[in-house]
Order: sequence, then structure tokens, then C-alpha cells
Amino acid sequence: MFHIKATVTLILVILFFSSSTASAKSPGGVWLKTNHPDPRNISIFYVDRHAVKAIGYGLITGKPAIWHAEGTFRKGHLTLKYRYSPYAKPNGWEAEGTMELTVSNDGTRMSGNARSLSGAWSGPVEFRRTDLRPN
Repeated sequence: MFHIKATVTLILVILFFSSSTASAKSPGGVWLKTNHPDPRNISIFYVDRHAVKAIGYGLITGKPAIWHAEGTFRKGHLTLKYRYSPYAKPNGWEAEGTMELTVSNDGTRMSGNARSLSGAWSGPVEFRRTDLRPN
């Protein structure tokens, strides 16, 4: 329950600070993972000095999975190292890995590949920028 409250609080803080400052090509903002079975799989990417940071939350086999990442952003490309929270990691999944993402020219999508630290798993990752503010 703490993880969910912390994630929601982080979402609100990031929305407040990033809603007016994110440019179309910036990775900063709220994103939905579009190639995931949970339609509410949400991630927040933000720029902190020279690093890009992210936190994500979604249900995997009905259980919460929470991850965080840090990396670089250069010329539309992100390179991130991610880690799943030990208490919210799907059974059988490796806790660490990398993501290589590219922001689309219009800034509405990010796509690329992720792979586990050991290299035993890899696959596509796709995100769509979203706006969670009430209408």
C-alpha cells in the first residue's frame, strides 16, 4: 500500500512541475506503456540536472510491479538502467536491466528495447505520452 501511495504522490508532484515545462522532444512527463497488458501501466520520466530518471507502476499477473531507472538523454535517445523494487518484482523476473529508447519527432511516443542485466531476456518497449490532469 505504501508503494501505491508513494507512486501517486510522485505522479502529482511531477505533473505539477512538468506540465508547463516539458517540450515535445523532452522525455519529461507521464507515459503509458502501450505494449503491456495492464492499460494503467504508468511511468513518469523526468530530467534531474544531467540525468533522466523514471519510475513505473503496473500490474503483472495481478500483482503490483514497481521499477525505477536512471540514465542519459542525448539527441532524442535515452539510455536507462532500471531496477525493480524487491518487494514489487514479478516472480522469476530479474531485478535489473537496461532500456534504450528513442523519442518520436513529435514527442508523443518513445520506443526501443529493454533487456535484463544477464541478457537472458530482451524485448520491445513502447510508451505513449499521456495527460492525467482532470478535464
